[in-house]
Amino acid sequence: MDKITDKIYLGDCDGAKDEERIKANNIKRVLSCMGYLSPKYKDKTIKQKIIELDDSPKTNIIQYFIESLRFIDETDEKVFVHCFAGVSRSATLVIAYLMWKMQKSYKEIYDFVNKHRFVGPNLGFTKQLKIFEQKLKNANYDIDKVDLSDVTWPPPEGISYTDI
Repeated sequence: MDKITDKIYLGDCDGAKDEERIKANNIKRVLSCMGYLSPKYKDKTIKQKIIELDDSPKTNIIQYFIESLRFIDETDEKVFVHCFAGVSRSATLVIAYLMWKMQKSYKEIYDFVNKHRFVGPNLGFTKQLKIFEQKLKNANYDIDKVDLSDVTWPPPEGISYTDI
């Protein structure tokens, strides 16, 4: 479990299972990005959101960006975002959130997060983050105006990730 900002912690399944460490860091919200393997908490003051995601370039993670960002942002409470290894799925959601909140590019936020924890979103997630970056800019970083309805993932037949 690594502190990325005063509000956001990023980590893996082992960190998510460590309820004492979660309490010690005063974390009140957990965003789990791995579905059925996500731990359940005895402390019912910890609010948990579970999104079942595969770590595959073909996974449509962008469809969960808005709801994940809102979950992270809806209170001032600290949030722990995790997946199995804390490198790809959860890192993608943290990067998307910070791109929005800090109004910075994918590259700037990736570098920022990577200074605190080694991250490596898979190629499909990276492409979706770059699409999201453009959508955020087009909406002047107003999350209520970000339209993702025209995003098709994985790309249609005949279009490769590198074409995007």
